[in-house]
Amino acid sequence: MKEVANLIANENTVVVLSAISVTTNSLTEITNFLYQNKRNEAKELAFGLKEKYTSFINELFSNEDLKLKAQETIGLHFAKINNLDLHI
Repeated sequence: MKEVANLIANENTVVVLSAISVTTNSLTEITNFLYQNKRNEAKELAFGLKEKYTSFINELFSNEDLKLKAQETIGLHFAKINNLDLHI
């Protein structure tokens, strides 16, 4: 992970973390839980996925300011996920 950080350190680059293991499957499962009105299960799964991203961020960044900015960004995205309410 740090090799990636070194490659993009001096670039104005956006890194998409969707390639992190099981992200797509987890998002699909969260969506399925929401469609089934199983909000607690969706929130638990989202929490676990957020923890995985938080760990990735802590491993990737050594600069505390960048770490904080990345954690805030991830926090905003997961807040949106936690606020979804799908009923069909």
